[in-house]
Amino acid sequence: MYAFLLAVVFHPSKEIAKQLVFQPHIHLPKEFSAGQTLVFKKDVDLKFISINQKKMSLIGKNHLLGVVPLYGGNTVKILGQWEIQKLSWLEKQFSHPSVDYFVEYRNVKKHPLKQASNLRIPASVWKKVNDDHADLKEQQKQKMKKLLSQVPSQDFQLDCYKAPINSVVVSKFASPRTLPNGYSYYHSGLDQRARVPSSIKSIGPGKVVFAEHMIVPGNTLVIDHGGGVYSRFMHLSDFRVEPGSKIQTGQVVATTGATGRVEAPHLHWEVVWKGNHANPSQFLQALEPICDQG
Repeated sequence: MYAFLLAVVFHPSKEIAKQLVFQPHIHLPKEFSAGQTLVFKKDVDLKFISINQKKMSLIGKNHLLGVVPLYGGNTVKILGQWEIQKLSWLEKQFSHPSVDYFVEYRNVKKHPLKQASNLRIPASVWKKVNDDHADLKEQQKQKMKKLLSQVPSQDFQLDCYKAPINSVVVSKFASPRTLPNGYSYYHSGLDQRARVPSSIKSIGPGKVVFAEHMIVPGNTLVIDHGGGVYSRFMHLSDFRVEPGSKIQTGQVVATTGATGRVEAPHLHWEVVWKGNHANPSQFLQALEPICDQG
C-alpha cells in the first residue's frame, strides 16, 4: 500500500495587505494655525504624508512640504504611509504584506468670521468691482483657482526664499474682513505698504505662468516654483516679466500700484501650495533652516 501525503496550504490573498497603525515618526504640535507651512524630514522608507488628502511635496533631497488649509473647516487630517513590506515567495504563502501608516487629526486656529472688520473701499473703486461685474469676477476667480491648484511635473525649486519687498505689513494673513456688500472672508495673503512705483522681487526661483489684469486683484502676476507652490502678486502697476519667463530669487518682476479693489496703494502677495493659501511670512521662516540643502 502506498501512502500519499497531501499538503494543502491556505494563505491569504496576495493582493490584500495588513494595515498596521503606528505612531508618527515626526513631531506634530497639538494644533496648527491656518495657513501654516509644515516641513518634515523624510524617512528612507516613507512613501508619503498627506494633508487632507493632498500629498506633501518633496523639497531638496529628504524633506517634505505642505500647507494647512485656510478654508475647509477647523480640523485637519495628517496621514502618513510607509512603503509596503516586501515578502519572499515563501512568506507570501503564509502571511500578508503589511502597510504601516499613521493618522492624526489636529485643530486649526483662526479667528471666526463674525469678528471681521469692515473694509473701507472708496465709492469710485467699489463701482468698478461691485456685484454688477459678478459673472466676469466668478469666471476669473475659477480660472485662478484652477491655476493655483495645478501640480506641475517639476519638483519644488529649493532656495533661500525672501520677501518681495521690505516694508511694513498693514494687513495680516487670515484676518477676517467684510466687504460693503456684506460678504465676509479671510485675507489670503499679506498686505505691505509700498510707494508707487516700488520694485517687487521674486521670492524664489520659478517660471511666470500668469500676468494679466483682473477685476478684483487688478494687475496680477503668478510665478510657479514647482511642487505645487505658487507666489501671486496683486494690485500691480506694471509687469517687468511675461508668461514663460524663467525667474531667479530676488529678480525684479513688477512694480507696486493701486489697481483692482484697493483702499490705497500697497502690495498684496500670497504663497499657495496645491490650492492651500500659506501664511507668507511663516512660509519663509519654515524654509530658512533647510534652504541651502538643495
